[in-house]
Amino acid sequence: MKITTKHVCGFAGATLAVTATVNAQTNEAAQPTQELEQTVLTADENIVASNDVTSEDIKLENPADLKQLFKKSPGINVNGGANMAQQTFVNGFESTQMNVTIDGASQGNLFHHQSSTLIDPSLLKSVEVLPGAGSALDGPGALAGSIRYETKNVFDYLPYTSGVQLGAKGPVNVEYDRFGSDSKATYYSNGEGYGLSQTIYGKFTPEWGYLLSGSYTDRDEYEDGEGNTVDNSGFTQAAGLFKLSGRLQNGHSIDLGIDYFQNETLAYDRVNIASDYLTSRGRSPGVLQQMKSTRTTATLDYEFAPDNNELVNLEANLFYTDQDLEREETQVTSAVETLGLDLRNTFNFWKLASTFGFDYQDKTGSADYGPADASWNPTQDQSEQIFGFYNQNILSVHEQVDLSFGVRYDNYDYTGGWGEEHSSDKFSPNASIIWRPSDSLTVDAGYSEAYRGVGIREAYMGGAYASNTEAEEANTLKANIAYDDGTFFGSGSIYQQEIDNYIEPTGGGNLGDISTQGYEVSLGFRTNGFTTTLAVADTTPEINGIENAEVYGTVVAGRRWLADFNYAHGDTGLGLGYFIEYRESVDAEYLDYPPAYTKDSYALSSLYLTWDVQQVEGLNLQLNVDNLFDKQYMDQTVYAASGLASPGRQFRISANYTF
Repeated sequence: MKITTKHVCGFAGATLAVTATVNAQTNEAAQPTQELEQTVLTADENIVASNDVTSEDIKLENPADLKQLFKKSPGINVNGGANMAQQTFVNGFESTQMNVTIDGASQGNLFHHQSSTLIDPSLLKSVEVLPGAGSALDGPGALAGSIRYETKNVFDYLPYTSGVQLGAKGPVNVEYDRFGSDSKATYYSNGEGYGLSQTIYGKFTPEWGYLLSGSYTDRDEYEDGEGNTVDNSGFTQAAGLFKLSGRLQNGHSIDLGIDYFQNETLAYDRVNIASDYLTSRGRSPGVLQQMKSTRTTATLDYEFAPDNNELVNLEANLFYTDQDLEREETQVTSAVETLGLDLRNTFNFWKLASTFGFDYQDKTGSADYGPADASWNPTQDQSEQIFGFYNQNILSVHEQVDLSFGVRYDNYDYTGGWGEEHSSDKFSPNASIIWRPSDSLTVDAGYSEAYRGVGIREAYMGGAYASNTEAEEANTLKANIAYDDGTFFGSGSIYQQEIDNYIEPTGGGNLGDISTQGYEVSLGFRTNGFTTTLAVADTTPEINGIENAEVYGTVVAGRRWLADFNYAHGDTGLGLGYFIEYRESVDAEYLDYPPAYTKDSYALSSLYLTWDVQQVEGLNLQLNVDNLFDKQYMDQTVYAASGLASPGRQFRISANYTF
């Protein structure tokens, strides 16, 4: 039996827990002439996986943006309004407090009034969300956890097959699919527009293949629930992905990927705040102009896991990320570049699996305020170097009980835009206990810490941290339970998350201590193609002792109730789903502006109808109706009462053909 901690966490984050489960997996490298089965004891970070997004979720929901991608994840909230403004919050903390990666590549933050992560959901294979300070494997700066976006590769379309297998008279060559295509077109009724995507993929050999994908979206300004056109909500979007992948004999695996995304819209300086809100308070909204945000990510992933060698399970990830924001008329720009490496090995001995690793990141943040405000320009670029060493373990002390424990050491060196320097380092431990009283039930509880030194919070604001600015320290205390017997399933989580010495992204120094506490409960039932899930989640943030307080980096939102009903009829290929979200009203306090106010409650419904056309193999037709009853509302996760009204009823009609 082989034990691995490839995905072990010392304490899983907000809707997750650590469990050890026995899985039968195909051993691709054991023997070149046949496939063998190997029993592997793994630690799964997401037994309570209600906040994760799977490839099946993406297929059924056909999400057009991040908000639709996470709409069924109880603990995750995404801003409404303009596409570029969509910021992601997990358990009350913005993703800027998390370690966000795309295929292992760390993502930075350009400007606190827009999204910090740009990606086309159609390129995604899955998303893993690990809220709260957790495992030593979560990477540097994971104060509020981590979000891991994984894009597709050729083997998601054409499964791996060895080049030869044993026949009656010895080894024979294996036939395999050499080429395929995935084409999709979508029409949007509200903010009339369209989306097109094309993916081609193929294999040079049974072990080597490629994927090339591109997409383009063009949408006009949308209307809210009262039929009013929401100014400057239209946009164009282009994305591309190339991957070269190999699954070789003797345990070698390699993926080389290049991912590109560009979003362009007409906007004032702050895309997540309505201009009339600012002018009514005597503040200038800035210049109305074209705003373009781009991201280029390059990754190289390598794994080596030879069979019959318990001491070697090597993983290496080398990445580069370039993110840019440009305002066309005023010539204002900001950019973040990140070069990084993560190298780790897992060894298995007796009942212990232990991962040792090293990670390094070199970041540069730059800002240019344009000719009109050139005197505001920092004297130099921000620069940040982070290196860390870590160890994460899982020990099977009993057939029903595992202990997970680990520690990270992180060292930060930062030079700000005006030459100020900060250096700091710290060890961050974690520990949890996992109990599996039956095959269907898992319970865990634990405590974790995380650390982030003074560094680049965003590119646009150049830092200017005071000399006495302290590093941020986080801790998470959490308990989780998950049950699934194949028919009935459910999960629950309670948590307390704290970030001490919180540094706002706008710079200046430490704001104080912020925390969130809350819970999440989900219950479900599945049988004969029918699945229903009921869930509730609630988070209460606190800043320097003030409950339900909100500043940049946090959000106040009311208790969220979700109900999801799905039915799939296998014989006809028809699928039907209906989704309800109810958000309770909540009173919010603000440390900056404006004064406190009540965020109103609202109820939303959506449905989808999908058909895998039996008469045409590979053809899928889908209808999605968002905001079915044309509700007029402002999403509670927008900052203050200043955001844009959310879209009214929207029809999305898609055709997808794969061969």
